[in-house]
Amino acid sequence: MDYDDLDKQIDALNQEVQRAKSGTGSGWKEVWTMIKTIGSSFKGIRYPTSADREAAWIRFEKIVEEVKANRVEHGNAWKNRSSTSERVKNELLRYAELADRDDVITAGAKGVIGALSLGLLRESEGEGLHARSRALKSAWERFGQRKDELLARDKREVFDALQRAKERLDRDWTAFKQATAADYESKRRQREEKRKAFEDRAAENIAKLVQRLGRLYGVLEHKEQHLNELHGKRDAARSDKFRAVVEGWIDEEETAIGDIRAQIRQLEEWAEEARRKLR
Repeated sequence: MDYDDLDKQIDALNQEVQRAKSGTGSGWKEVWTMIKTIGSSFKGIRYPTSADREAAWIRFEKIVEEVKANRVEHGNAWKNRSSTSERVKNELLRYAELADRDDVITAGAKGVIGALSLGLLRESEGEGLHARSRALKSAWERFGQRKDELLARDKREVFDALQRAKERLDRDWTAFKQATAADYESKRRQREEKRKAFEDRAAENIAKLVQRLGRLYGVLEHKEQHLNELHGKRDAARSDKFRAVVEGWIDEEETAIGDIRAQIRQLEEWAEEARRKLR
């Protein structure tokens, strides 16, 4: 290898860095491997002049600094995403809590109720159940609108809270209907039975989707936790060799996380479609 070859390797490194930043290259593992190779090659390469060698070295170091800066930026983006996820989660949990209330709604919650357009406070058990149903519908809609801002652990916590509210509301509706069933006319009872059969079939389908989503949320949570640990290992790496290895692990985990999120989005769309049929 001569200095022309080394210059070409530096050019190739710069191109690979740009591709890695846009997500179209071989990944940061390959970038760090190239950096190590080029850095070692400088020791045995002679340039026509010391100025030429210095210029090549400066160009190489500038690329390395760009790679390091990108690593810091990527780490900060992950921290910002975690902070946003926590904030959105707390907001959604407040709506889930509202949908799960069966006591007299406090004055402090009236502002939230107004934002959800739920109308007046309930005056009877039936009105309360209708209000909770509307609140739960709004909570699910908000979850659908904001779920992409949540990390897996936070998404699962909100999802579980909404699911518990739904299950409790379903039980309360069943009890309410049973308590008033004696007043229903025969034709109305028949319509309710048909509706119940439809709801049971839809609920069974939703339950299966929820079960699959629950498993995927668990896998995604584990993957994101592992990814977070890898970021820490990379930042604490004492050698470029080990850092390059960790970058490869990070690329693999990010690919796996992308695949799992795609599966989750598909199942969530199916579950939302099934819920719309129940409305």
